[in-house]
Amino acid sequence: MLIRVCVVLMVAGNLFVIAPGTAPASESETYTVTYDGNSQDAGDVPVDITSYAPGDLAIVHDNIYGLKKKGYIFTGWNTAADGSGTTYLPGQTFTVGTENITLYAKWTDPTTSVWDEILQLGGSNAVKKFFDVAYNGVFAAVGLSGEIVASGDGNVWTSQKSGTTKDLFGITDGDGKLVAVGAEGTILVSRNGADWFNRSIDTPNTLREVAYGNDLFLAVGDNGTIAVSGNGSYWTFASSGTSVQLNDAVYANGQFVVVGNQGTILTSSDGQEWTAQTSGTTADLFGVAASSDLIVAVGGAGKVLTSTDGVNWTARTIEVGNDIYDVIYAKDSLAAVGTYGIILNSPDGVSWTWTWTSSASTPWKGIAYGNDRWIVVGDNASAWMRTSADGINWESYPSFAIQSNLSYANGMFFMGSSNKIYTSENGTIWKSIPSNTANRIEDIAYGNGLYVGVGSGGTIVTSSNGKDWTVQESPTTKNLNSVAYGNGIFLAVGQSGTVVYSEDGVEWTESSTGEDRNVSSVTFWSGKFYAVGPGSLTTRGSYYYSEDGKTWSSGNIMYVYTSEVTAGDGRLVAVGAGTNDKNKGISTTTNGTNWSQLTSNANENLRDVTYEYGNYLNP
Repeated sequence: MLIRVCVVLMVAGNLFVIAPGTAPASESETYTVTYDGNSQDAGDVPVDITSYAPGDLAIVHDNIYGLKKKGYIFTGWNTAADGSGTTYLPGQTFTVGTENITLYAKWTDPTTSVWDEILQLGGSNAVKKFFDVAYNGVFAAVGLSGEIVASGDGNVWTSQKSGTTKDLFGITDGDGKLVAVGAEGTILVSRNGADWFNRSIDTPNTLREVAYGNDLFLAVGDNGTIAVSGNGSYWTFASSGTSVQLNDAVYANGQFVVVGNQGTILTSSDGQEWTAQTSGTTADLFGVAASSDLIVAVGGAGKVLTSTDGVNWTARTIEVGNDIYDVIYAKDSLAAVGTYGIILNSPDGVSWTWTWTSSASTPWKGIAYGNDRWIVVGDNASAWMRTSADGINWESYPSFAIQSNLSYANGMFFMGSSNKIYTSENGTIWKSIPSNTANRIEDIAYGNGLYVGVGSGGTIVTSSNGKDWTVQESPTTKNLNSVAYGNGIFLAVGQSGTVVYSEDGVEWTESSTGEDRNVSSVTFWSGKFYAVGPGSLTTRGSYYYSEDGKTWSSGNIMYVYTSEVTAGDGRLVAVGAGTNDKNKGISTTTNGTNWSQLTSNANENLRDVTYEYGNYLNP
């Protein structure tokens, strides 16, 4: 008798599967997969103890031991340390060849892509189609071709790397995670809305939605597909007893309730054994939600059903015939969305009011609530999102006009605009907060427990936490372009050689570089403030230096219209427009006075530079 055995090993959080009938390869024929942290600052690499024969599939491991690198985010693994090889995301597989493989942590500087990530989501040129949205401390919306966008507050949305091109139809939050599902069994898991890991299951069927309850994730989809998981990563199939398309699920009153096409309603207390219930309708049911004492299902042609136990259902009459695609319970009321831009509200599932929020071409597909804000998403490319503070009055997603510097201060990223400051802890998920001024904030620095921002019209704002900002009295109305901290003072530079400085960020004194030329950037290095500007037609670039902001010396940087300066590795580096060659827009000095021109090989004028962990970066 032939016995086939499948062995599953769990070692330190890593899953290894030895397939049935697979004979161990000889020692001379096996190869290893090794993980390298690639100059990480914290955490440890995962360890793969498997010996692979040529042709075996290796599963790429998670960053389970918390690799971190200051100023960067982990975005997967690459076969080359410089990121020029093949990139793999956790959960993906690759075929082992005839040599040992080293996978290097891929570190991405968020400042290099944040402009495109934010700006592409606003305005009339946005091309976005989304099917669902969820909230777990951050909002995340999923859609066509693996598109995922996330927001810290529902106002500022940025594109995230999902690692898949499969359509994503559903997303939920539970157990501190976000779980998204989609075509051909696609399942993605994230704890922060930014880093997504592939946990797809072996099925050709599309997964339409996912729910969480009773310490279980439950995914439903085409051909009656149901899959359950205790952690979002390891999934098992359950028999639903039906072959119809299942569209949504909710956990309510000790049981899961699943709805689907042709009026299908299923219930289960454990996610494994399912009972079909009589809905009293043949209409397709697309969404289901629950309060503590009521379950509501919605569907085609304005169909609404309510139940107190998931078994006995009552049809409710509403005076619209729109298909209703999603429904949630939040803030002691029900809210639903559907075709023709309709958004419906109800206190009890019986009486409904509604509003039209867009043209007939915009069906809203998903709705979520969090951070005192309602979010709806849809699959119209030019009007894919609305937000609301009260669930009644809705606003379109705005077009952004962020033109300030990208600042990094005290572990926080900042960008400014009129009336708002945009903040992020990782450069990926952003929030907008009031700046309390209509003037644009250009730059932000940190020192002595205080954030200081400066901007147009001589604006100065301060904050002790980077969230609550106070406008301070400024001694100038001229534009301030940059700010730095050193020698116990904040110092800002700007229009026509304007300088202002302060010990506490509140009382400011005006000074000047002594030249009537704009100064665009300032940094603190080697006991002095160094500032740069575009200079004149004859000198090209200008630089200025001072210990206290009162007395300044100056010099020229030839052949570069300098726009930004930074310090690191024992030198100053200034960048800008090369006057005789676009590839020569960089100048550097090790003593603060003698500057040398370098080649950038970018064939572009440079406008910004920063120094982080041994590297100069031009975002």
